[in-house]
Amino acid sequence: MKTEGEDKIAPQGANIDHLELVDYLDTKGQWPASLVSENKPNIEQILNGPGDAAPAGGKGKAPAKGAPAEAVTLEEGDMQVGDQPENNYYVGDAVEQIINLNYEARGRQLRPKNPHYLNLKLCFVGYAFAGKKLQAMKLKQEYGLDSYTLNDLVEQALEFFRKNPAPIVKAEAIEELPIKESLHEDSKEESRLLADGEGRGVGAEGEAKEGEAAEGAPAESFEQKSVVLRENPMFRRSGPVAADADDDAVSEASEIEEELNPEEDFRVCGEQIQKCLFDGAEIPDQLYVDLYVAKLRMAYAYKDRETLGDAVNTAAERELELEKALGKLKEELREMRDPESKVKRKKKRTPEVVEKEAEETSRELERIKTLEPNGWILIDFPTNFSQAMLLEKALSGYVMPGDLEPTQREIENKEAQLLVKPTEKP
Repeated sequence: MKTEGEDKIAPQGANIDHLELVDYLDTKGQWPASLVSENKPNIEQILNGPGDAAPAGGKGKAPAKGAPAEAVTLEEGDMQVGDQPENNYYVGDAVEQIINLNYEARGRQLRPKNPHYLNLKLCFVGYAFAGKKLQAMKLKQEYGLDSYTLNDLVEQALEFFRKNPAPIVKAEAIEELPIKESLHEDSKEESRLLADGEGRGVGAEGEAKEGEAAEGAPAESFEQKSVVLRENPMFRRSGPVAADADDDAVSEASEIEEELNPEEDFRVCGEQIQKCLFDGAEIPDQLYVDLYVAKLRMAYAYKDRETLGDAVNTAAERELELEKALGKLKEELREMRDPESKVKRKKKRTPEVVEKEAEETSRELERIKTLEPNGWILIDFPTNFSQAMLLEKALSGYVMPGDLEPTQREIENKEAQLLVKPTEKP
């Protein structure tokens, strides 16, 4: 009969604990590196038996007659035993490849949907009375930048929460017009044909022909209607072909999929700040960051890559058109002022009119080429490294590699490298 203590005793031959295995592989704890160096076996004595071992280098005396076997002699390098076992890189590479095939790699860091298109993004930090607000005011007057201080943002958030105590629900846009046009397109066409037929007065023969045409009409009209419904983007998104190339082009692969409601975010920040003040607690740094990001999203509209790309292409095309038009106007003005020119002039095209058009075209061209100054200045924040990392993560989504949670692939590779290491990657 087993006692209570015997049940807790591990059976003989049980696997050693994981931590003990790590100590053994790293030569720590009760497995120091000197344990091997101080107790190295005599390989030559093992091979030749407990008798006299032959000296290294092959200079020992010949064995006596009638000896059962010739003693094995080894070079000095062959008898050296390393303190740690040699690593097999082929096995390490194979194990690493197996792990990589079974576990996904870390995905790319996605960025939030913030106004990344702004030209200037500045943070002014320093000692008190160093002139941060004064310099921010000068930059605001010169370049039109918006400046923010945390004290002002906190007061604005509290006032916004008092005016909007209930949650702010963002209204969803419903695309009704394309659906109505697609559904009623055939009925509009039929109404127009019926009106034309009544105006002309269709006879008996016309009614017969119309009846013959009506027999073949249903299949054709049904086919046309189905094509129209498939071409409608609303039906394409809700149908079985939702995951197509157009949807992939609309969605930004490098951005976090999130519904933007900056007014509600700003209201929630005000509510949380008020709760902290009522409880006598300190406002956390993350709440400051959320407050600023919500204010930034309220001040600047979000634009995806497609919108920004279309704006750039439109401006480039317009710039090219204006340059060509300006060149033609200058050439026309030169010919008007040339007395030897034989080009026929229009009565209303005087040099003054052409010169005025050239000036207007030049001003528009200069406006397109001029970079619009926009951006923000954050005063007295961040004041330490932790705040800076929180702000960077909220604005761009970047997190330092050392602060990332390890993936399952990294965990498995780290544990496997305790036993065998792969080839070092460049």
